[in-house]
Order: sequence, then C-alpha cells, then structure tokens
Amino acid sequence: MIDLKNIGLIIHFRKDVEDRLRNLKCVLSFYRSFSKNLEIVIVNDDKKPDTSLKELHEKYDCKILFMKNDGLYHRTLAFNKGMRNLESNYLIAGDTDVFIDPLYLLKGKEMFEKDDKLGILHPYNGMFVHLKQHLMDKFTTEYEMNLLNDKIEELKPVPYHETDNFLVAHPGSKGGMVMYNKERFIKFNGYNQNFVAWGFEDDEIINRVKRLGYTWDRVKDHNAIAWHFPHENTIRERHNMYQNNYNHSEFVGNCSDKELKEYIKTWKA
Repeated sequence: MIDLKNIGLIIHFRKDVEDRLRNLKCVLSFYRSFSKNLEIVIVNDDKKPDTSLKELHEKYDCKILFMKNDGLYHRTLAFNKGMRNLESNYLIAGDTDVFIDPLYLLKGKEMFEKDDKLGILHPYNGMFVHLKQHLMDKFTTEYEMNLLNDKIEELKPVPYHETDNFLVAHPGSKGGMVMYNKERFIKFNGYNQNFVAWGFEDDEIINRVKRLGYTWDRVKDHNAIAWHFPHENTIRERHNMYQNNYNHSEFVGNCSDKELKEYIKTWKA
C-alpha cells in the first residue's frame, strides 16, 4: 500500500454515457487497490442527483456532492466546490476516466513541498493515452501497473499515434489530472468560474497563476503517463459558451496587472 495521506482527489462526474459510471468505479477501484487514505470527493454535476452513486460512498470511502446544472455542466465550479470540501492540503482535479500511477502523486506532493512558488503541477509527463478495451478488461482484474508500464515503449510522442494496445491522444496534455497546493490554489482563487462546460479553462489557469508569480511544472518521469479508460463517443461540438470561454482566456493572457487583479474578484472559489 502507498501512503497518500494529505492528498485529495476531486472527480467531476456526469453520466452523459453509460460508460462513465463503469469507468468511475474502475478509477476508484484502482486507487483503493494502492491506498486506503487518499481522500476522494466526487462532484455529481447534473440536472438531478445520480442515485447510482450512493453505493460508492461506503464501498470506496469517498464523499459524494451534488451540484445542479441546467443542461451545460460546470467543471470549474465543481472543482472549486470539491476543494472546499477537502481536508487535505494537496488537491487533484481529475476527470472521471483518467488515472495515474499513485507514485507520481507522491512525487507531486514532494515537488510542492520543495518549491513554495509552484502553483500548478501535472503529475504526468504530458502523455495522455487511451487504453484499448481489451487491455482495460485485463488491467481492471488486478490493477497491476507493470501491465501498462511494460508496454510503454510502444508509444511515440505523436498525436493520435496508435498501437495494438493504446492510442496517444496528446503528447503534451494540460488536463485530465492537475495537482495543486490547496493554500496556493485559494490565493489565486481556484478555477475560473466564468468558464462553462469545457474549453480553454486549463490554459487560462496556467496563464493566470504564472502572471501572479507562481510556476507551472510536470513530473517528467518516462512512466508518468495519464491513462484514459475508453468510453462511448461523446458529442464534442462547440457549445454555445465556447466563444465565451475563449474570450475569458484571451483576456487573462492580455490584460494589465491591475485589470487581472480586479477580474479575479469576479468569482469566489
């Protein structure tokens, strides 16, 4: 077992396809097979509470929070809500279908402890890799990391590079699994709640914390990969708030220091 005390994982969940719940259970089973003391908070962001989540509280020792939406989900608000309900000093904003070797969560914690200017850390090397279904089926019987690590040499850092076992979605990803020191997260006001649904929120928060004097880094180990469980295809067309998100991201990148300080006051993490 791995001691992940004082680290909290926040998972944003909405069951837009049936595979989401299956993958959430696999992610929870994965982490609980390595650690009993990782704090886990699941934020159910939907029109009504998902009753199928009730069993997860006792089975996986995690907290379930509900956040009502009116159709468009709100990842940034969900992560801020999760942060307010964490006791741990280090938090991870995670996607439903993504998992990382817990050793790199410990590495991330160590990096924050050594650098008081570190604002954002990706506890993986940028490689965001989809598991193919046959490998997922095998992996989720034992959750043995060597089953994946032994095949890493197949991968090339090229978008959409495909092997028999994997598909490289992105070699320099900025999302899926992002780590913070809670005290610093609060100082730069967490995630930007002017963002709705998806699009540009990961770029905006990096730009913002760097402008506020913090740094951004990665765990650069060869095996530090963000693994993604497969699921039914979801609709990814640009929603009606996509341009809004882009505009907010551009503003943060181009406004004056004074304007940035005032802008950050427009939401409360």
